[in-house]
Amino acid sequence: MDSESLGGVGGLSARGMARRGSMLAELDGAMRRKNARRVAGRVAVGVAPLLLVAAVIWGRGMGAPSKPVPSGESPVARGLEVAPASMVQVVQTDEGILSRITVTAREPRVTVISDSELQTLLALQGKPTGFVRTGGRVLLVSDLTPREPEAKPERGDPGASS
Repeated sequence: MDSESLGGVGGLSARGMARRGSMLAELDGAMRRKNARRVAGRVAVGVAPLLLVAAVIWGRGMGAPSKPVPSGESPVARGLEVAPASMVQVVQTDEGILSRITVTAREPRVTVISDSELQTLLALQGKPTGFVRTGGRVLLVSDLTPREPEAKPERGDPGASS
């Protein structure tokens, strides 16, 4: 079968040709919208830094307006600070600064005790603990479940002793 026997170009019927035309128009519109969004995004990325710089410059220029000082009045008399004539100050190194700010480390308070002494101290605190030695390491292990004190049986209780 050739394309002419189907009654259309490229093997499409008249209905297929119409559908292809509508698909092409729909695709063309979608591509125009997508390109417009891309252009708008690029413009926004280019303009955003300029707007930010303009906002910073505008914000700094919007400080409180300075009040003019009348010609016969001294700004110091009005309580205004007068900037010194020179804003340059020479800073020299002070040799004694290190002795004033140096922190001396304290000796660490470490007491070496034996395993049995550690177990005794922990037991006195109510924290019975064991040791596990593995791979050159020592781990402390303990029962993490809280222990409830044993309830004393009341009088008349069959388990109570007299």
